[in-house]
Order: sequence, then structure tokens, then C-alpha cells
Amino acid sequence: MKDADGVIKISCIHCKRMYSKSKTAATTQLHRHLQSCANYLKAKADKSKDGLLQTQLGFVSSNVDPSACPSLFVGKFDMEKMKESVAHWIMMHEHPFSIVEEEGFNLMQRRGMPEWRGLTRNTAKTYCINNQKIEYMVITGHWIDESWQLQKRVLNFVHIPPPRRGLEIANAIWRCLEDWGIESKIHTISVDNASANDSAIDNLKNLFLNEVSRVKVLLDKKTLENDVFIQDMVARMKVKFDKYWGETNLLMSIAAVLDPRCKLRALEFCFPRLYSSENVERQIAIVRKTLYELYSEYVAISNIEDESIGEGQRNKLSNPDVTNVET
Repeated sequence: MKDADGVIKISCIHCKRMYSKSKTAATTQLHRHLQSCANYLKAKADKSKDGLLQTQLGFVSSNVDPSACPSLFVGKFDMEKMKESVAHWIMMHEHPFSIVEEEGFNLMQRRGMPEWRGLTRNTAKTYCINNQKIEYMVITGHWIDESWQLQKRVLNFVHIPPPRRGLEIANAIWRCLEDWGIESKIHTISVDNASANDSAIDNLKNLFLNEVSRVKVLLDKKTLENDVFIQDMVARMKVKFDKYWGETNLLMSIAAVLDPRCKLRALEFCFPRLYSSENVERQIAIVRKTLYELYSEYVAISNIEDESIGEGQRNKLSNPDVTNVET
């Protein structure tokens, strides 16, 4: 503040004593005043008595990775950011939307953030589905019910963090099927056109060879029914089954053989259920022949690569003036 003569004055917030501001903006006289200010010394003593006076910062050593800790920042509570974070948390851990309405959840939030206003399950669902940038996989089931009506239901939303490899996608799908108890009732899995999905399906094929065998056995059994309607229906289904599975599906058979848990024993177990006794050995021979051809092809490729590497080494030895350059 300025006095009547226009001189800038500084007031002590404790005793209201006035001091003229130095032209050099020095604060020495102000610090000297605090050492003798009765009001300041009394307030300092009261805080020290109540344990409210902090004179030194102390940090306890921690083993936490510094890169995993967010940097300090000064900001205010943002409810919109909290809604996005809650949506991310729900999708990441597959919690039900109703969890945001639980009393314990809201009590925990209000203890840490008094500004917390709470969410409804509909709001949480909206942020999870429409207004978020979280990548997740939707698993949808299609089936025909007892009334022969086509049904469609969303089975789960699964959050798969990057890099989303094929094996992780396959495991997520399999866990969802196990949670619903339908892992033995799947006929077809349809996915988007992506390389990671192709890898996931290759992993899942190892699990479904036995299921194809079970479907074949069930159809053969139902053809013996006395009901004409059932016989006609099964006959139509067998036509579709034979269209895709009448001959050995080499890709699925080879995948089963390469699975260390199955190998050729899987074919020896399943093929007698799929084919007649005189046709079993022929189908197994087809798979075995294809495996040998595949192995021979890999051997040929490996030999060509070895020869090219050996030729490159010989060229280096025959040309000593060539300098190795690393990029």
C-alpha cells in the first residue's frame, strides 16, 4: 500500500506494523522483524505445541520404480476425468456397471476426494461404450433356441492392453467361453480380418478338434432316430457338415498334431469317430504325408539360407579389402 506521500509500505500480517519498501527490494529488515514479532512467535509456538509446524521436509526411501510414478502437478479435481478413469477401470477388470452404485465404493471415493459426486450404472455404461477411447474386444454369441429362433447376445467386453498378440486374444476368448460354460458348444468363431485374429484362431483350433469329432458322432447317432422329422433335419445338417468336414481339414489336423498335448494320438482317437474303419488309415496317411512334405520344405529353405551365409563368408575371406560397415 502507499501512504499519503506516495511511499510504498509493507504491513506485517501478524502485528500490522508498517515498514517502508526498500528501493532494492531487500527483505532483510522483514526477516529481522519476524525474529522479534511477539504475535508471530506466539503463533509459531502454538503450532509447534499442536504438532502443526513443519520445519523440514522428510522423504522415506522407496523401492518403487521412478518411471512408474506420475510426476507431481498442481491441479484441481476434475469429475470428467474421474468418470473416464472409472470407465477404464471397469473395462480393464471386467467389473459390472452396478459397482459404481455400491456404498463402499462411493465412501472410499468421498474419503479421498470430497468433491466426488457419484455415478449411476447408466452413466458408467455410457462412458464405457460411447464416450471413451479404451480399446476393447466385444464377444457376441449367436445360437438357435428351442423354438428355432435365431438369438444374439453380447457375452462380454474384454479389455486387452497392447500389443494384443494372437495368443492373448485366444486366451481371452477361451476364458469368456469357460465363464459361460459353453466351451463345448461352439461350432464357429468369426473374427475381423486382422493378423492377430488369424493367430488367435490358429491357437483355438487346437482346442476344437475334439468338438468336431463330437458333433460328427452326435449326427450319426441322431440318424437312427425313429422320428421322421428328426431324420430329415439331421440329413440336412449332415450335408452341411460333410461339405466342410467330409474330408480331413488339414489345417486343423496339422495344428492338432503340432500341439505337444495331442500329436498324432489326437487323430488316432478322433478319426475313428469321423470316418469308417477302412477310411481312417487313409485320412491319417494324408495328414502324415502333408507333415513330411512340410518338413522337407522347411529343410530345403534352411539349406538354401545356410549356403547363402556360407557363400557370404567365403566372399569376405576372398576380398580382404572389403570393409565391414555397421548401420
